[in-house]
Amino acid sequence: MITKMKQNYELTYLILPSLNQEEAGLLCGKVNDFVQESQGLVFNSLLPKKIPLAYPIKKETSAWLETVSFSLDKSATAAVDKRLKESKEILRYLFLKKEKERKIVLRQRLAKPAAPASLPDKAELEEIDKKLEEILN
Repeated sequence: MITKMKQNYELTYLILPSLNQEEAGLLCGKVNDFVQESQGLVFNSLLPKKIPLAYPIKKETSAWLETVSFSLDKSATAAVDKRLKESKEILRYLFLKKEKERKIVLRQRLAKPAAPASLPDKAELEEIDKKLEEILN
């Protein structure tokens, strides 16, 4: 039996603003189903959020934003990509390959005690005062 290596992906897509929140949520469920039909495993999928767009996309100035994190076989990404392209409700999407999270151990450095600053002598202070008086007078 050959085991296939699954890669972690993140899919972010924009949905037509003409859909209401329930319809946008149903479309998100369909996209999750696309992934699961391709033997993928969905990690994280939240409800879509309506946002204004920085510039018009297909003559739309706002859209529903959704991001899904999932694990999928590398060869199955083409099938999910094809289904996304066929969907007329999706304005634009971005498929990102996520690197596996690495744990980084940071060592704390001990702070060196600061050297006490030397205070000026009383004689030096008197000289500075005299010079100031000469300048100001």
